Amino acid sequence: MKIKQLTIAFCTFILSACANQPNQVIISPELVSPKAAIYQTQQANLTVTDMRAGNHIVQVLRIDEAAKLFSSRQPLDSIINTAVSKHLNAQGLELTLSEGTKIEIIIDNALISVQQEMMKYKVNSEIVLRFVIQSGDKTLTNTFRNRGNSNGALTADVAVLERDFNQQLSALLTQALSNADVQQFIRQ
Repeated sequence: MKIKQLTIAFCTFILSACANQPNQVIISPELVSPKAAIYQTQQANLTVTDMRAGNHIVQVLRIDEAAKLFSSRQPLDSIINTAVSKHLNAQGLELTLSEGTKIEIIIDNALISVQQEMMKYKVNSEIVLRFVIQSGDKTLTNTFRNRGNSNGALTADVAVLERDFNQQLSALLTQALSNADVQQFIRQ
């Protein structure tokens, strides 16, 4: 009788541990700090707009099961706004609500899709950011994209997916902010 009670207690504990698995990921891009201020006495207005259909970052798909979705703790547009603001401020750009240069970053896609099978998984990830910069009557639109694929045995580790996403987002934002066309257009 005691073994039966212990078995039931153990199974209940295991099931409750599985049920309480967090459904959030931590998104915290780290941008490479600029060596010198390239914007001097310039001002701009920065906005970040999330155009994705859903707010999740990771989706784990299994045959005949509902998708398991993981969202970021904070809205992705807020995270990107904070990271880009710090980076641009370090480069000497003063971010204001003025009517001068307007920088809009549009999040078109930011998703890690995991196809989970019994003993293996396949990961496809894609981040697409559109930079729309308006200065006077001129507009520059550049799209930056980062894609990744991987696969492995057993089950995908959400912590590894989170780390990879942060690295991809950091690399994409650094690439966009160091783009010569973007920098020149902001300096106009």
